[in-house]
Amino acid sequence: MIDRAKMQKAVSLAAAVLLFFPFASTKAASLAECPVGKGYSFFNSSEFFSDDDAGWQSDTTGLIALTVSETKEIDILYKDVRGYQSSRADGAEVSVVGVGEHSISVLVKYAAMVHSLYTFDLANKKLFYSQHRLETPIDKASTFIFDCQ
Repeated sequence: MIDRAKMQKAVSLAAAVLLFFPFASTKAASLAECPVGKGYSFFNSSEFFSDDDAGWQSDTTGLIALTVSETKEIDILYKDVRGYQSSRADGAEVSVVGVGEHSISVLVKYAAMVHSLYTFDLANKKLFYSQHRLETPIDKASTFIFDCQ
């Protein structure tokens, strides 16, 4: 269970930084903006990955931002080939699953078997991102680390 006092602290922290981290394309404010992440992905064998190509590979991913809306809803925004996207607008369930003194963990669950865990270390300006994608055209498990702004 999430400690309500810690959750309130996270929302208060989010509200306190609304003026300092504007995210240009939304009516939300960024708590953290993290450009390109670097890490590794494990790709399952599929029509896109032969048995020889399946396995661990170095990987990168685009910009990810932790935002809070005017109604105090946390969201994860990301940039892909379509531009900036909202996890909530894409139909995902976005939940705060942990709050520390200077960190916050957010779980993003889609209807499909796609689950992402984002842990933002706000004091050290880092994002630790892990994603599991199964029953999709490209099944993979990934872990990335970002330097954030």
